[in-house]
Amino acid sequence: MHVHRALSDLAVLMEAEDLAVSIPMTLWRTGKTVSQDTDLDRFLAAAGESGVLHVGARFFPVLNEELEPHASALLASWLGRTFVGLEYPLAAFGQAVAKSGGLSDSEKATSLEMPALAAVGACGTVGLANNHLWRSGSFTGAWGAWPDAMPGKYQQNCNGYAEFGFDMYSALLNAGFPLKLSAGSASGVHPVPIGWSRVYVRAMGPLTPKGWFAGLRVGRTFVTTGPMLLLRVNGHEPGDEIRGERFPASLDIVVEVLSPHPIAKCEVVVNGVAHTVELNADADDANLCGGRIGLIVHSSSWITARCKAARRSNCDVAHTSPVYVWKGEEPIPVRQEEVRRLLAAMDHLIEHVKAGDRPDDIIVDSDGLRQRTLDYLGQARDVYRRKLLSSPDTIR
Repeated sequence: MHVHRALSDLAVLMEAEDLAVSIPMTLWRTGKTVSQDTDLDRFLAAAGESGVLHVGARFFPVLNEELEPHASALLASWLGRTFVGLEYPLAAFGQAVAKSGGLSDSEKATSLEMPALAAVGACGTVGLANNHLWRSGSFTGAWGAWPDAMPGKYQQNCNGYAEFGFDMYSALLNAGFPLKLSAGSASGVHPVPIGWSRVYVRAMGPLTPKGWFAGLRVGRTFVTTGPMLLLRVNGHEPGDEIRGERFPASLDIVVEVLSPHPIAKCEVVVNGVAHTVELNADADDANLCGGRIGLIVHSSSWITARCKAARRSNCDVAHTSPVYVWKGEEPIPVRQEEVRRLLAAMDHLIEHVKAGDRPDDIIVDSDGLRQRTLDYLGQARDVYRRKLLSSPDTIR
C-alpha cells in the first residue's frame, strides 16, 4: 500500500512479487516539494471509470497521494479520478480524503502526529508493517515523538521498533479509535522490493477492487513481513464483531502461523494485555504451527494476534486487525495511564508548533497555517481530556 515505483514498471513488479493489489504513490509532496509520476495522465486515461487499472487478475488504483512532513505522513488511496489538494495541516488533508470517499492511511503508528490524527478521525488505517522494516536490517531513525518521551524503553533495532509500533497501536485501540491495519514498504525510496511489508485482506467472494477495499476498511486483515498469521475468536476472524455474548464472556482463541521458519510462540492481545500462546507444529504440514488459549473478558474488548520472529540480525513481524466483542453498547474501557501519555504528546506538539522549533517535522510556514495546525491539535487534546474525565480505568 506504499509504492514509489514508476507506473510503467508496476505490472511486472506486481507479478514478480505475486501481489494482487498495490497502491502506487503517483502524486507526492514531501515538505514543500511536489512530485508526480510522469505517466499519471496516460494511465488514468487507460483506467476504468473508477480509476482502477486491471492487469490480468491484478489491479491497482492509479491516482494515490502522499503528504509528508519529515516525521509523519498520510497516504491517500482509492480516490477514483478526484485529486485532493496536498495541503497542510495533515489532519485537514486526511479529513478531505475521507470526505471524498477515499482512504486516509497513516504511514506508520510511530509518526509524530499519529495520536492527534487518530483523535480527530483523520485516518482510518495505520501501517504497522512499514518502510522501517527492511529485508536486510531496519531503519531506526526519526521514529517520531514517543522515543523522546520514553528514553531507554525500546532498543534502537528492528525488534525495538516493532515493539514500539505494537505498543502505540494498542494504546490507540484502548483509547477507543477503531483503526485497522495497513502495510507498505516505500519501495523506490527504501531498499526493499514492493510488498516486502504487505497486508492480506480476507475476500468475501470474488476478488474485486470494491470488495478488497471494503475488506480493508472493516479490518478483515493481517499485516506481515513474512509469516502468515491467522486468528479466530469463537470462530470469528479479524474484522468481525461479536455481539450477544453473556458476560463474563468465555473466548476460545485459535492462532495459526504459516512460515518456512519455525515460530515457537505468538501473543494474543486483549485490550492491551498480552497473553503468550505456545505454538505446536502441525504433523502434516512442516510450515504450519498453531495454538489455542481460553480467556474470560468482563467488558467490551478488542482482540488481536501478533508475533515477532528473528531473521538473522533482523526480525519479521505479523499482526492482525482486531476482533471485537461487545458488551451491549459499553465502549472499550480506557487505560488512563496511556491516555495521559497521549495527552502529553498533544501538549508537546502544541509547544513545538508555537515555538517553531521543528520546522521540518511540522510544516507551519505561515501564520494562517500555524493557527490551523494549533486548532486541530487543540481539538485532539480536548478529545483526550474528555476521555480522562469520562472513563475510569476499568480494564480487567
